[in-house]
Parts: sequence; structure tokens; C-alpha cells
Amino acid sequence: MKSQDKLIQQLSSSIESGFFMHENLKLHYIKTGKGNPLILLHGATMGWGQWVPNIDSLAQSFTVFALDLPGAGLSTKIDFQKYSFNKAFIDSIIQFIHYYSLTNIRVIGHSTGGLIACHLVSSLPQVKSVVLVNPVGLGGKTPLPFRLLSLPGFASLLTKVLIGKSKKKLKFFLTEPLYQKKSISDTFVDYVFESSSSKEWLGPLHLISIMTSLKGIKKKFMALDKIGKTDKKILLIWGQYDDTFDLKEVQENIKFFPHVRLSIMKDTAHVPNMERSKEFNEIVLPFLEK
Repeated sequence: MKSQDKLIQQLSSSIESGFFMHENLKLHYIKTGKGNPLILLHGATMGWGQWVPNIDSLAQSFTVFALDLPGAGLSTKIDFQKYSFNKAFIDSIIQFIHYYSLTNIRVIGHSTGGLIACHLVSSLPQVKSVVLVNPVGLGGKTPLPFRLLSLPGFASLLTKVLIGKSKKKLKFFLTEPLYQKKSISDTFVDYVFESSSSKEWLGPLHLISIMTSLKGIKKKFMALDKIGKTDKKILLIWGQYDDTFDLKEVQENIKFFPHVRLSIMKDTAHVPNMERSKEFNEIVLPFLEK
């Protein structure tokens, strides 16, 4: 991906790019920095490039592993309906951790990546703390368009209408969930567009469709039981204007967990790590370094 090279050029850190095989899935990742491992898990099908505004800062204190989850970037494109979510998205990351013998791990997960992070922190002793950024799984309520994605064929139809093969439409789609619209660079749009050009690419709406019903987020994609099984420190970052999930419901759900700390980032929406990256880095680094 030529645009990936341009993203890498924006980083001052020395970048290593590699692949990891888990059964028939090929996972791409980039590695940089020094110190204990920090795994970055992006949202939906955005790819590791989501973390470009954060990597240089994080790499000063940690060895950063930023992964392309299945369906994104240079990783294997999959049909989300035909794969087990746990097998594709959780087991593959667990095997990645075991294969590279990672210990004393921190994790930052955004949206879908946040749901994965909840599974990791509750099941792996190697994971010491996590940052959840507007994660899936802490609240069941979600807007009507998301619920409608559960209807057969609706995700495919909406993907064609909203994204299609148009870079202009894709840029609008990527910026719509943001409060700070200009925080999405043209290089990042090119990067996602290149990934979406693959015949096998299905896109974020298909991934969302397997998680939702007409009532909201399916019970099996809720993660409250996961964070309830651990007393490890969890930092929950929420964009002030994000309406993907109901913040009041999330606050009500997490009030029983003293190990979860909520930080609401002003003037951001669904992707605060990109929208106000400097402030995001200043919030997460002291937490992760503890």
C-alpha cells in the first residue's frame, strides 16, 4: 500500500512492518519504540493508520505493536458473517501475544478494538491495564441506523450508497462520526481507500451488522461481564459528542466497577485519539506508565 508508506513517513520513530499467521488469517502489524509492549487495536476496519497521531508519543515509553485487525489494512479480508468473531478477532490476538512471548502488556482499544481489549484484560495475566476508547460493549443502546444494519442485505446496500468505490464518499463517511472533521488527513483517507479497493473488502457496516439487532447491541457483544471479572485498572475515554452509544447508560453500567475510571474528552466525538491527539496522549501515557 503506497499510502501506508506515506503514513509511515509521517512518523519519526523507526518502523518495523511484519505479518503473523493464525490458522488461515494473516495479520499485519507495525512495531516501534522501546519498553514494555503496548498493543493498539483500531476501530472497525480503519487499520493501524488510525494511531499515526499517537504512535511517536507512545513509542517513547513503550514498544508499540499497532495491528491491522482482520478485514483491515494489509490483514486478511474476511466475510464477517462467516467467521466467529471470537476466533477471528480475539483468539488471533491472544495467539499473537503468545507467539511473541509478550509480557507486562498494556492495550489501547478503540470501538471494536475496545471490545477486544475487554476480553484480553479479563483473560490474560500478561495484560496489566487497558485504555478503552469509545468501546463497543459497555452499553446496549445504539442509534436506529446501526440497528437496521442487522436486517439482511442492509449493510451491503448502505455500503454501496454511502461508500461505493468513491474516495470522496469514503472521506465523508470517515469524518461524519468526528467532531473535529479536519483531523482526518487525505493520506489517511487514501490509506483506507486502498484497503477498500480489495474485492474481498466488506467494510465497517458489515462488521457492525453482526453485532446488532433491532433492539441494540447483541448480548454476546456486551463486555460488562468481562471487566467485572478483573480488578485491573481500566481507563475509559469517551468523546464528548459521540452518540454511537448512550453515555448515560454506559456511566450507569460502570458505576459498580471502582477499577474503571472515566475521562470525557471535550470537543471530540467517536475518534478522540485522532481528533485531539496531543491531549489524548497526555491523558493515556501517565495512566499506562503506572
